[in-house]
Amino acid sequence: METRILHRKNVIDTLTDAVNRHHLVVVTAPMGYGKTTAAREALRHMGRRIFYVTINPGPHNALYLWDRACGQLAAQGSGMAAGLQSMGFPADNINLQRTLQKGREYLAGRPTLLVVDDYHHVNSAEVDRLIEAMVREEMPGLCVMLLSREKPPLPTEELCLKGLAAVFDKDLLTFSQEDADRFFRLHGIDNRDAAQTAWNFSEGWAAALWLGLQSYRTHGVLASSRTVNSLLESVVYARYDEMEQCLLLQLSILSSFSPRQAAAVCDDPAAPRRLSALHEKNAFLNYDPTTDNYRLHSLFRGYLASLLDDGEYSPARGIDKAALARRAGRWFAAEGDHVQAMRFFAAAGTDDDHLEILRIFEKPSDGLWVMFDLEGVTDIVAAIPWSVRMLCPIGYLAFIYHVMSRAGIARAMPLLLEAERRFAGEPGLGPDMQRLIQGEIALIRGIDAFNDLFAMRDAHKKAHELLGGRSAISHRHLIWTFGSPHAAFLYVRRAGTYTDMVNLVESDLRYYHDLADGCGMGAQELFRAELLLEQGAFKKVEPHIMKSIYRASGKQQLATIIAANFSLARLHLARGEAESGVALLRELGPEVIKRANPLLRNSLDMSLGYIAACLGHLDAVPRWLKDGDISIVRSFYQGISFSQVAHGKAVLLKKDWNTLETLAQDIPSHMTRYPSLFALIHAAMLESVAAYHLYGIAEGAAALRRAVDLARQDGIALCIAEYGRHCLPMLKALAARNPGDIFLRTLLRLTRHYGQMAAAGHGEAFSIPSPGTERRSSDRRAAAPSPMESSPCERRMTERRHQPPKARTKNALTEHALTEREKLLLSLAAKGESNAEIAARLGVSLPAVKKAFSAVYRKLGVRGRVEAVGKMG
Repeated sequence: METRILHRKNVIDTLTDAVNRHHLVVVTAPMGYGKTTAAREALRHMGRRIFYVTINPGPHNALYLWDRACGQLAAQGSGMAAGLQSMGFPADNINLQRTLQKGREYLAGRPTLLVVDDYHHVNSAEVDRLIEAMVREEMPGLCVMLLSREKPPLPTEELCLKGLAAVFDKDLLTFSQEDADRFFRLHGIDNRDAAQTAWNFSEGWAAALWLGLQSYRTHGVLASSRTVNSLLESVVYARYDEMEQCLLLQLSILSSFSPRQAAAVCDDPAAPRRLSALHEKNAFLNYDPTTDNYRLHSLFRGYLASLLDDGEYSPARGIDKAALARRAGRWFAAEGDHVQAMRFFAAAGTDDDHLEILRIFEKPSDGLWVMFDLEGVTDIVAAIPWSVRMLCPIGYLAFIYHVMSRAGIARAMPLLLEAERRFAGEPGLGPDMQRLIQGEIALIRGIDAFNDLFAMRDAHKKAHELLGGRSAISHRHLIWTFGSPHAAFLYVRRAGTYTDMVNLVESDLRYYHDLADGCGMGAQELFRAELLLEQGAFKKVEPHIMKSIYRASGKQQLATIIAANFSLARLHLARGEAESGVALLRELGPEVIKRANPLLRNSLDMSLGYIAACLGHLDAVPRWLKDGDISIVRSFYQGISFSQVAHGKAVLLKKDWNTLETLAQDIPSHMTRYPSLFALIHAAMLESVAAYHLYGIAEGAAALRRAVDLARQDGIALCIAEYGRHCLPMLKALAARNPGDIFLRTLLRLTRHYGQMAAAGHGEAFSIPSPGTERRSSDRRAAAPSPMESSPCERRMTERRHQPPKARTKNALTEHALTEREKLLLSLAAKGESNAEIAARLGVSLPAVKKAFSAVYRKLGVRGRVEAVGKMG
């Protein structure tokens, strides 16, 4: 029953020409017309790199489709698949622009065809928009081919008119009479009348034509009156022995499968060997050697599924459908495809299977997979009887925790209240379990209290006491900063509370660290560093930042490291070291890309955009921040309003004063539930600049006065001064009218510094070619004396720094002006840590560590690590 592919030159030439001329090729035809076969045959004749993605039947959402598609691309050797997977589905324009940019970089000079088979299974408007965006981007050398049973919901008519797309229907694939005759002769049947008759009843439908050929080969006659299922029964299925039939019936629950998966799901160690033999004689069982996966043709799979669903037929073949679904669920759970696992466990349907679903939630994860199919997952869990939920209360609470942190508080709170009520009244739950339940519920309520650190502390302290210091549903891989690179932006709610909030963090954040196995480690030092930085106590900042990075590295807290480096970059800017400040952030790029959470990428983007805006360098602001494509991104996950502020800084550089005024006035509306003092200060600053240019200095100064008054109680100065020359005339006017206002005079000194720095131009800081590039020691600027630190003692320290070498102390570390970061490097080296260990601990690249050590050696005049450590001692 082997089949041979009929070489149809007209189909191959048509598809090849379309791929070479357009960015989108769509082939639609009903099942059985040979879309996949025709496409694969044409691909063999195209001189370009090809990736093939097959969409399995759903239901599933865009996040799940993206994750599975990236997995298929990775299996085919795609160099960008891992990066795309870690970025997550580009559900908004922020990530869409990143994805398209990554695609442009990867495809440069490499003609590529992406084939998406069975596109009719997508059923996702978000994926449709992604495909449309890829096509409209007109990436040189990229073509997307969609194979579908029905017309995809894309604006194909418009795209065709613009020359971007070509669309073909079943007419392209329909076999002609000549094709039918050639097809029969290809399979050893030289009977033109038989071929003609087969063509007449098939009407050019490839599947029916092939079944007619097999009927003629088996019985010597053409049974044109038979249905397709009857033909499948007589000429395909009936020819297998009982064991082969049983194997095929069981595999019909899977859209595709590897030999190893088939053996596990069918509980048949011989399944791989049987599959290989079946493939040799069955044209309805396809094999892809690039992914080592088999796939049943939709026609044949549908026929087998109907037999499997037959309540009388399946048991007669010895198939336990519940056990079959259970084995499939366990396979997918072990492979990390939790959504598919839950679907199969739900299909198995017993209480034990429902327990398997809840136990999936008990395993530590970042919870992102819940968003792959939020509606489906929620429906599956809701269908679990409460009697089963009582057997696994922690698993059910973990489900609520994921829903609350990923889908929103409003959606999860009713679930939490019901769970609290039911668990409290369950006599079968002993005192110890009741205590654990109440502890986890207290932890979940900490999310409901988000943005109020004092309320969060109370919830975490209660959870800590009840749980004995460790939660079963939280862990250190969560992103505690919610994407904000400025921690205080999240939690300083009103003026006059900043110092109290930092004191609280330093004394009581330990409760959360314990509960979540170190999530947020390094935050205490980070909050203190941010406070000192905002108040202008620059000389005290760097030691706290170094401690923050050190502690965060021990628990792989990249979110903390990004925020710490953002503060360090702002410190470098305040010292006039623009290049080194930007380099600190760029070094984090490769590590951020490796992580599977887009919040980290957003955080790094916002950090770079903020710094670029402070330097007046609009071109270096990430595109999504310049364009303001943040409306559909929930501010809860963007760190309250930090993204709006970063966008506002870009609008300021564009000098679009009307838009800036509107944006500044809108920022407070994003804080109805989660107030942020820093967002209000920035909003007032942005509004002051807009008003100054639209209405004059008096109007601008009035808005600036609001920002100053908001910042005054906490001594917040840096975030105002970073607006530099944009606000300098207004500050001068305010200071002139208030000569005794020390805080205004302080702001004026620091703002003059930023105005001069921006005027001098530091755009070269953004010429660093790629993330991970380390600055040269010789390119560093000398630390400029800070306008905020002008006490006699500080002036003496500044004068001492500029004395000739002979006038300095002989201590090597001070004589050669090693930075705190370089001293930390040497201290780690003294402990015997390797470069790789130091890079991991500090969250930087290995080349950056090597170059940093080279700079240290030059400063100390030594030849290597041993001498450098010796000098340190």
